[in-house]
Amino acid sequence: MPLEVDMIASGGASLADAARNPTVVSALSKGGYTDVVLQERGGDAFCPAACQATAGAELSAMRPTGELARMARAGGARVFYLGTWQSSKETNEALEYGERAIAKASRARYVEIAEPRRELMLRHPGLAWTHADGQHPGYATTAMMALRTWRAMFGTVPATVPCVAGEVHYHAPLPGGVLHVDTSQVPRTCLIEEGAVNELTAMYDVGVEYL
Repeated sequence: MPLEVDMIASGGASLADAARNPTVVSALSKGGYTDVVLQERGGDAFCPAACQATAGAELSAMRPTGELARMARAGGARVFYLGTWQSSKETNEALEYGERAIAKASRARYVEIAEPRRELMLRHPGLAWTHADGQHPGYATTAMMALRTWRAMFGTVPATVPCVAGEVHYHAPLPGGVLHVDTSQVPRTCLIEEGAVNELTAMYDVGVEYL
């Protein structure tokens, strides 16, 4: 199916920054999007025991995510909250607690990443899960986020390996932070080799959570 996708991202920005960003506010208020995916800065949804005692109510991401979700729905879009990850099972659980709380409060559909990624890294250690800088997502994690988001949106598993048209970015590509995805651009970089069919199938062993 033909798709048009915009990414609005700025280096180091949180969803609180996005809620104050005129570019983001303008894009959401104009409508035209069928789906909006929100993702908080890594770790900002982390909710350890003290935080869980208040059901995550004091998380800094709670209010801006709700504001952005309301803007998106006012423009006619469905809203999804895409998770991030930490390094261990324990920290992932605290992160996912916060992410679920934020997604539920925002009435967004939650796409879990942290624990599925950790489990898949154990099963398939040879894939490029982390970028060379040791922090940002590698090709396998990027593919996983794309595949799980696709499944959450459309309810089906894509039939092809996820590929990127044009330059693969690890930062906001334009001064305004806006990238319109043009699928006709070259070069075309496939995030996982065609031969890794079993690894792609395994990415669906852990289900997407819906709220």
